[in-house]
Amino acid sequence: MDARTDGIAVPVLCGFPSRLGVLTFDALGIHVTAKEPFGVPWSAVTQVGASRGEVHIRAGARRLVFSVAVDRISEPALAGPLVRLLEAARAGTLDRSGSAFLEFRNASDRLRDEFHDEDDLFTPVVLGLVLVASVAACVAMAPHILALGTSAAVVSGIFVIDSRLSPLDPRSLLTGLGAAAMLSSLIVRAASRGQAAAWARGTLRGWHQGRPVSRVARGVLATIIHRPAIAAAVLLFGAALALPAARTVVVFDGSGVKVVRELPFLDEERSWRAVADISTVPAPFDRHPTGIAVVFRFADGLSITTLGHYLHGGTDKQLFEVARTWRDAAAGRGGQ
Repeated sequence: MDARTDGIAVPVLCGFPSRLGVLTFDALGIHVTAKEPFGVPWSAVTQVGASRGEVHIRAGARRLVFSVAVDRISEPALAGPLVRLLEAARAGTLDRSGSAFLEFRNASDRLRDEFHDEDDLFTPVVLGLVLVASVAACVAMAPHILALGTSAAVVSGIFVIDSRLSPLDPRSLLTGLGAAAMLSSLIVRAASRGQAAAWARGTLRGWHQGRPVSRVARGVLATIIHRPAIAAAVLLFGAALALPAARTVVVFDGSGVKVVRELPFLDEERSWRAVADISTVPAPFDRHPTGIAVVFRFADGLSITTLGHYLHGGTDKQLFEVARTWRDAAAGRGGQ
């Protein structure tokens, strides 16, 4: 905060994405320098309030929402004191030695001391453990969750091979990491009742003094807590990259074989007459309860197998028997 003869100046963050600006006010009015400048006399202001750590100012149809910035990082704890200081200026009782001004200045001065009181190993260690557990769970579950939204409906009389991405595939890995970061932020924020968020803001301001490696690690953890929107963007980006691959399935029914690829215009359908051979190979029991997997070979050299994939609609043995019946019927041999 900067007290000047022409008013009081406070750094603020406005808009989305947040941009640094300066709020200047005195007994006559208020002015904000930002991407869209905002300036009005107090007589035009109809409302000044705070909500969720942000300051709201309304002047007729115009509305300004911003947060107080300390070293370019938002500080929700200063929203209330700033509103009381603005109300004093609006009422014409602004006094640099008054209670509203001293409350805001004292609240600003306490921030660094309160951060150092909380700056120990407990918060980063807990966040690190929660993050590791979340990464393990989310990375393993990401391919299955992506498949739920893209798998073809399995009705009676059809079989579907679900070709899911590997958890270590860069696309599903990116999705899982984004989800893990968001989950970790929510868990730690809820469990710490605001202490972790205050620690994260102080860390991002560079108030932690330690070795460079420690500062980098703490900075990453603090970013996860303070900016969950980054994790959300990573999650959405990874999901957007993974969904086309998760769409890939193979559908078997009485009319033939439908191969659903990453993009709709690459899909193709083949009749049972195009199938040159249907055979089985030994397979592990974790995904193949009957101990076999089915291999389909087409006349043009294309090969499709259930080995290593998830089969819906029945077992591999059932698919083998029914597929041979469909192929023989298409060939006019009546299943013989």
